[in-house]
Amino acid sequence: MTENDNACLVALHRMTSEYGENQYFPFRPIERITGLSRKVVRVSIRRLARSGLAEYSRALTTEDGMVAGAGYAITRAGYNLVEAMPHE
Repeated sequence: MTENDNACLVALHRMTSEYGENQYFPFRPIERITGLSRKVVRVSIRRLARSGLAEYSRALTTEDGMVAGAGYAITRAGYNLVEAMPHE
């Protein structure tokens, strides 16, 4: 896992801790948290998904039932990996 992958996984973990499990996030908040470009976030998140540490979902909806696009969520394996990381 690259440093960028790690940063994106930690961002997904942070948002999941804040908003709860089973939440899917688009690239934009991950970009904001990590300071990485959209291209780098896209590559890293997709690599995390291929590794089973994140998962993709399309046709997400808001609480009001409006279509909200697609996004990625951290998997249990990804969450546990971040929890096991040493914290500074």
